Amino acid sequence: MSHPLGHVVGMITRRHFARWFAGLALAPTIPLNAGSPYHPIAPLHPVESSDDPVTSTFLAAAQRRQDVSLYYLGGSSPGILRRFRPHSLYRLRPGGPIYMIGECQLRRATRILRLDRVRLA
Repeated sequence: MSHPLGHVVGMITRRHFARWFAGLALAPTIPLNAGSPYHPIAPLHPVESSDDPVTSTFLAAAQRRQDVSLYYLGGSSPGILRRFRPHSLYRLRPGGPIYMIGECQLRRATRILRLDRVRLA
């Protein structure tokens, strides 16, 4: 017997998940009723300042809406030079790894990159 959503589940790729997650992170928080059976989405923890030079570079670029050249050591094409325009930096939990959401020129799409996998060009 096949899964009733097997055709949908089989179509979800990392790219689809990244786009969905980016949209979720950029969307405003939806208030839920007290009697709602749904659990609220865990809040993101924005990163607004840092002593780390790489993080500071991306924070400044996000404020100025500028592109940054980088090598990303993750994803489907690790080590390729990319131009990336960061929108925001955040953590999923306090003290956790920093992620950034932005526009990747190489992919021509919104991407989420983990900052500890980034090397500045």
